[in-house]
Amino acid sequence: PNLTTSLDSGYEIHDLESTTQNSFALEASEWLVNPLDRSSPTSYSQCGTTYLLGGHLVASNTAIFERTYSSLPSHSSLLLTVNFWFIDLWDSSDYIDLLISDGRNSYFSGTILAVSQSQINWQPSICGSSSPDLPSAYFSIFLAHSEPCVTLQFQNYITASDNTRGSSGLRDVRISLL
Repeated sequence: PNLTTSLDSGYEIHDLESTTQNSFALEASEWLVNPLDRSSPTSYSQCGTTYLLGGHLVASNTAIFERTYSSLPSHSSLLLTVNFWFIDLWDSSDYIDLLISDGRNSYFSGTILAVSQSQINWQPSICGSSSPDLPSAYFSIFLAHSEPCVTLQFQNYITASDNTRGSSGLRDVRISLL
């Protein structure tokens, strides 16, 4: 990831923001995605013109997406922003959990995104099966954090497991250290 300095806001980490396949593949290789769908050779995919960690039938319906960022500069709080994509069939019992920890302490643990196609007007299919998709739903959380490392762990909870099941993808991970 890129670590940038800003006098106004401290430090920012930018991850999974690349727009070319080779660069995105390099960023994705730093993430653990387990288990992958049995048919997927990589942990990332292309949805339309956008590269995602995960994506249609890349990660299993209970997959964990995990990354640890170490040697963080001194800070007292953290702002995390992530761009999620919901692909194909999601129902009201499907959701994503997030655990933010430092290996010893948990700073946040809970459901962050639960969506149902009956709740909103989804867009026509961009990738995956012919079912509608919800691209680019942003999630942000601000919390007290001062440790030199942080681990992000996102977990899918998608009930169906066939080829038309819902899939998730993420990109544009931004961590602001304040």
